[in-house]
Amino acid sequence: MKKRKFSRQKIPRRKRTSKLTYKDYSRMCRFRFNLEDYPKEFDLKLIEEFGWYNNDNPNGFSRDHMLSISYGWKRDIPPGIIRHPANCKLMPYNNNLEKGWRSSINYSDLMDRIRDWNKKYK
Repeated sequence: MKKRKFSRQKIPRRKRTSKLTYKDYSRMCRFRFNLEDYPKEFDLKLIEEFGWYNNDNPNGFSRDHMLSISYGWKRDIPPGIIRHPANCKLMPYNNNLEKGWRSSINYSDLMDRIRDWNKKYK
């Protein structure tokens, strides 16, 4: 797979108003949907071929939050937006680990994706 560089988004931070800890926020942002419910959106053949990442399968795939949990927490973005299926991308775990806290999409583009997703999957 081709490596992509991810850059920090230059959007001013606003003062956090939420009292949630990062740990609690992160827990609330976990994806709760089944990939098999959206076979046209996710290449499930990747999972068949490489499997999910775990200690016994270091080359497996994982779900990536395109707009990162860290970005959402710092800017008080509701967890429902961060865990939305439109914010999910399958990627090799090692690439996801390398990406770290950085986002691969901006907030405005994610909101457009969510709007289109919700129209498609009412």
